Amino acid sequence: MAEKVSTLIIEANLECEKCYKKIQKVLCKLQEKEKIRTINFDTKKNMVTVSGPFDPVKLSKKLRCKACKAIKDIKIVEEKKPDAKKPEEKKPEEKKPAADGCKCCCKKPDE
Repeated sequence: MAEKVSTLIIEANLECEKCYKKIQKVLCKLQEKEKIRTINFDTKKNMVTVSGPFDPVKLSKKLRCKACKAIKDIKIVEEKKPDAKKPEEKKPEEKKPAADGCKCCCKKPDE
């Protein structure tokens, strides 16, 4: 029987170097242990796509624990069935002004 391939989409501030390295380090350490096959970083959309034959709920909990503040959101992508076709609703993306750091790990003292 073929293994079911799961996909996680992680939203994070990849423009922040500390957040990027934190997520990269955690995923590299978990890659072999959790059977992660592919890791794709999309810095323009601030998303990391992870896929492989792993338990998505278990991996998302581990990621939240290990990379805590660097991760904004984790979505579990379920395999789409060809019979159930639904039009996807697109949300307008909020554009935030670029700052010297992100609020999660690059806090600067008040001046």
